[in-house]
Amino acid sequence: MRILLIEDHRRLAQSIVEGLGGFGLRVDLFATADEGLSAALSISYDAMILDLGLPDRDGLEVISELRAEAKRIPILVLTARDGINDRVKGLDCGADDYLLKPFAMKELAARLRALLRRPGGPLGA
Repeated sequence: MRILLIEDHRRLAQSIVEGLGGFGLRVDLFATADEGLSAALSISYDAMILDLGLPDRDGLEVISELRAEAKRIPILVLTARDGINDRVKGLDCGADDYLLKPFAMKELAARLRALLRRPGGPLGA
């Protein structure tokens, strides 16, 4: 499975790449919203992990643009924004799941597998 990760915190991003690699997932890493959005629009990914606090723009804008382009890629938001209104806004904007930092790598991998099992997903029916 090929996963797109958009995360600007270098050490955390590398940890995610290595951690998910241990679960057999291939992860392409981008540190800015613009780079990640460009990749998402031009490469076929099975799922995306997206930070909201990116240096060039808010991750919610990335979600909105992808959904406006009818991209159906499953999106898991991974962020420190922990308010209920933040979570509702992210999900209503088009995210498929929302996980708060700090997190356990096992949970992140399990949530990705759950997204990928959904009907029409690579692991689903």
